[in-house]
Amino acid sequence: MNKRYYWTLLIAVASGICLSGNFSYENLPDQTDLYSIMCFWGLYSDCDPHEMFTSLDIINYLFRFLPCILFQSIAGVIMYKHYCTSSVYVFTRITNRPKWFSKELRFIASFSILYELLFFISLLATFRLSVKILFNTEGIVLFIYSCLIYALWNFIMAIMINIISINIGSSNGFITVIVMQIVMMLFLLMLGNKNLSVSTVSTLARINLISALMPGWHTLRFGTDKLHLNAVLGKLYFEDSLFIQIVFAVLLYIAGRFFLNRHDILVSDAERGD
Repeated sequence: MNKRYYWTLLIAVASGICLSGNFSYENLPDQTDLYSIMCFWGLYSDCDPHEMFTSLDIINYLFRFLPCILFQSIAGVIMYKHYCTSSVYVFTRITNRPKWFSKELRFIASFSILYELLFFISLLATFRLSVKILFNTEGIVLFIYSCLIYALWNFIMAIMINIISINIGSSNGFITVIVMQIVMMLFLLMLGNKNLSVSTVSTLARINLISALMPGWHTLRFGTDKLHLNAVLGKLYFEDSLFIQIVFAVLLYIAGRFFLNRHDILVSDAERGD
């Protein structure tokens, strides 16, 4: 990994340490299992689904989502910045663009995975200082899923920011992607509508892509009975959410390669819209 990004990993550790105190909001007991901790990292409740989603819940989750925004703001310019001089993006110097693009994607992917691992490990390690954590199979499943899905999500958003930034400027690219994610979070408030049936709530949750970031809503499609977790919203599967994210990542890869092969010089001052 490029040494220039080592300091970013410190942000992951610092974020995990700081946000470990966020669990006090959930009033977790002095002794709790890993499954409960990982469930509460998203929006989770074991009560009526209509009581799960309030404005306070969304605000609380936005606070937890800040490490993702920090990562996306940094990784979102990794490709963009290489060929930026006075807001003119020059790609004519790239002799093998697909190879360069693939190399950049591998770096961002490994960067994202390491970032999330450090974040969740530091989060749990700090939390462990005040609460005894009981490790169980279901909790380990949620921990692995959380690391993978958040890493994939950040990877996809970072690539999206890079591609949009190359076209309309880094500020516009970042704002577009961040606003898109916030809008998806706000749509979760619809799930608290008491006029909706539980099946409708479950459907709305499935079609909102950000539901993938709620580990406590998921269960396993395959595995032993012990690993079939009790998801409040019904048929949300770990395997399906991971597959959908992978499909989006592949589509972005194809779009990115196509885009770079079609643009030699992205002229004009994209930051000012000239």
